[in-house]
Amino acid sequence: MPGFLLCHASAGLVAYLNRCPHWSVDLDLGDERFYAEDVDRIYCKNHGALFRVSDGLCDYGPCLGRSLVRCVIELDGDDAWVSLAVQP
Repeated sequence: MPGFLLCHASAGLVAYLNRCPHWSVDLDLGDERFYAEDVDRIYCKNHGALFRVSDGLCDYGPCLGRSLVRCVIELDGDDAWVSLAVQP
């Protein structure tokens, strides 16, 4: 399952699997847009769930209290390598 990498002003680099914890469907409906700047949240286009960038916790919508699955990021100079393995 694909994931996404987001560079956020306060959270820095974060990576999550592209899967909503509500229905296990893609968050972006294929357009690769995951972040809503006006509300400073990652969002699910399927049912409007909103997730905090820093920890992936849903704070609005049908999966309230559940979280996105975070991925491991390894930095190597100017490159960022993302592993789809779940971050401990």
